[in-house]
Amino acid sequence: MQNSYLTIFKSALNYVPSKLLVMVYPLIIIPLFSNMLEAKEMSMYFIAIQFLNVICTCSSDWVTKSVLRYHEYYKIKNLLEEFYSNIFVLTIMAHVIVIALFCIFKDIIQLHFGLDTATFILTVTLVIPCGLRQLLYQYLRVINNSFLYTISIFLYQLFLIVLFLIFVKGVYNANAILLAMNIAIVFIDIYILKKINFTLSFKISFKKQVMIETMRYAIPLVLTNVSYWLLLHFSKMYFQNASLFLYTSIIGFTWILVQYIIQPVGSVFMFAGFPVLVSKYEHKEQVEQYWTRLVQLYVLSILPLTLFFCFYFNEVTQAIFPKEYYTGAFVLPFFAIAVFSHELLKLVNSKYHLQNKTYYEMLVAVLAVPLVILINIVLIKEYILLGAAIAICASELLLLLINGFVRFKNFAYLNYMKVFKSICLTGILGVLVYFIIAAINVGLNSIAVLAGKVINIIDMVLYFVIYYSLCILLKRTILISK
Repeated sequence: MQNSYLTIFKSALNYVPSKLLVMVYPLIIIPLFSNMLEAKEMSMYFIAIQFLNVICTCSSDWVTKSVLRYHEYYKIKNLLEEFYSNIFVLTIMAHVIVIALFCIFKDIIQLHFGLDTATFILTVTLVIPCGLRQLLYQYLRVINNSFLYTISIFLYQLFLIVLFLIFVKGVYNANAILLAMNIAIVFIDIYILKKINFTLSFKISFKKQVMIETMRYAIPLVLTNVSYWLLLHFSKMYFQNASLFLYTSIIGFTWILVQYIIQPVGSVFMFAGFPVLVSKYEHKEQVEQYWTRLVQLYVLSILPLTLFFCFYFNEVTQAIFPKEYYTGAFVLPFFAIAVFSHELLKLVNSKYHLQNKTYYEMLVAVLAVPLVILINIVLIKEYILLGAAIAICASELLLLLINGFVRFKNFAYLNYMKVFKSICLTGILGVLVYFIIAAINVGLNSIAVLAGKVINIIDMVLYFVIYYSLCILLKRTILISK
């Protein structure tokens, strides 16, 4: 039964190895980067990466998402070659326009955000290989080649770390990371291209109907994703412009930590589930039961991890970060909830993609931007780091709430009440487990041999084991299958 919880979970497991690699990655790079480079250098790296993200958002992400959405659609119509040819043309045009605009505003960007010329150039040179990698990754998802996806991630992480350690001996700044990224990504692109059996030929051609259909779906994604980018990263830009480099670095590192640990686990459900959802939709099958169960499994798997950061933010910070970053420990709970909400938002907003009405998502995101920026400025001026954390968390919850109320007539794809009940039951269970651990901790504190970090480790391990064990034992109650 394709809609069963077990079948859905098994399909998601195909991508778990790759996501585990992504989860381990920040546990290596955060101590490595933060101890080898100063806060100012790290702030430059984080800002460069955010500009890279927004350039890729405008030049390639929206095009590559069309591959995931329309591959099955044009396969049914026997128009795959025409579709990919149009994608190829759109990609070239988008890259030329966006890179040109970025270069035009080079002086303004460098003046306000502290990037030197070398950092700027290394950021621009990352755009095309990153765009190609994104396209290749979407294609791997379409053909369900999770093995090659996993191997490519492992090789990229390995090469990046090795190359960074080589370059940092001669380049004592953020450019060592960016240079390593350039070489590692190009290598991975070539590796994937050699491994896949891509039989379709690219050519410079336009098919009007294909182009219109693709652009109608994809163009709104540009404004949507740029809006999300502003909501998530405005505080970094604010602090960097104010030369508060340590705050930029604290937000950058803590965001990487929660995003690289929570988001990869959450994304396995979107990675495995969305192509199936699209296939069901295009073949006129019922989708509500399948998608509801997938979202419930997301909640059951990810909420415990989110609450872990909420309860043990001090312990996690002291275990991973240098002392100068300890002051930012309190932002972890807010960022964890924000990442959980953002990944849940992607699942909820799948309705726009299925209905080819992505402009609805765009309108919500664009209209939310002025309000969110205002909230950021007010809260940052009043509470600095805490204000930035609250603003990001509040923004994600607001977007989730608004998009949850958007419904399409005669289109049932998600049972919101079942999802809400799963969130409540899983959350209550997590709080109870925390208080149980706290009670155990009181007893352990009376034993003089066990102190400090040892008890912290015991607390965290116990929390994980007890919480996830109870989630498995009570899965029928939490998922509410009837």
